[in-house]
Amino acid sequence: MNIGKDIGRDLTGGLIIDWCAQLAQQDGEFVFMNSFASGYGRIRFSTRTLEAAFPPSGGTAGFWKNGRHAFYEIRHQTGVFQVACLVGISGLGLRKQKACRQLLAAAGAEDTRDDCAVVKAWDLLPFLSSSFQEADALSDFAGCELQFFQRELRAWLDDPARRIRNFPGLELHPVGNLELPETVYMEGALKTILTDRFERNRQARRQCVAVHGTACAVCGFDFGLVYGEEFAGKIEVHHRKPLSEIREEYTVNPGEDLIPVCPNCHLILHSKAEGVFTVAEVKNFLNHQDVAAEAGKDASVVHHQTDLQDSPIRHGGAGKY
Repeated sequence: MNIGKDIGRDLTGGLIIDWCAQLAQQDGEFVFMNSFASGYGRIRFSTRTLEAAFPPSGGTAGFWKNGRHAFYEIRHQTGVFQVACLVGISGLGLRKQKACRQLLAAAGAEDTRDDCAVVKAWDLLPFLSSSFQEADALSDFAGCELQFFQRELRAWLDDPARRIRNFPGLELHPVGNLELPETVYMEGALKTILTDRFERNRQARRQCVAVHGTACAVCGFDFGLVYGEEFAGKIEVHHRKPLSEIREEYTVNPGEDLIPVCPNCHLILHSKAEGVFTVAEVKNFLNHQDVAAEAGKDASVVHHQTDLQDSPIRHGGAGKY
């Protein structure tokens, strides 16, 4: 028995429990009670979204004997630091068992005949650089990957035929537009490096996409849906306030200050003679173009039909219209 390892595990487990409790206190979406933990090695929490998918039944029902049928479980032990979305199949009615199978298929998870199904799992071990940074890794996970998964889960609840997509590998697709920040928590603090550039933080870009998704906030184009999921991270991020107007360091809220945009719309947003167009203005441009296109289409059809009345290809034979 390694007493040192046990003490370290228990200390870290205690920090994770504190993290879960604080998260639930700060954000009403999260649900946590100390009784959700099985010692310090397996610590569980839930969310309102997960409860909507698999409502608690109360009492001692369900796989965990506490009335709950789904959890996010944090596994922490030597060489393992993982978060998994679990559904306890035993205790579910036939309708919810079917829903669980549908969810597994939507998430691309392997179907299982076990009593507990793993819908999704995230390995956080590679993000640790010391034994006491678990809470930091969990906060990063909750703000990005988990928030995106929850967003996908809510969409799946509205449309069970929908596929649940993975969080895009944004770090593999840096934005090429130098006028755009790689996104930041603390943005501003202008530096002079050949030209003025802003201090950047990639984490805010990830949080922006976690909140808003990967579709362009202006035109709705989604690289992942059109070209394949591996291209979802190609979406760019637009700062609502022109960076040239920021002359002091300030805290950016990625969910409010940043939005995902496709390169075309991003170019138009920054095409104003002085300043930047708003999202509403560019959407209005698109709406006007749609109306003009429809009007032109209708006029073209009328003109085409008029021309065809006297056209020889309209009547009989191989040239029949």
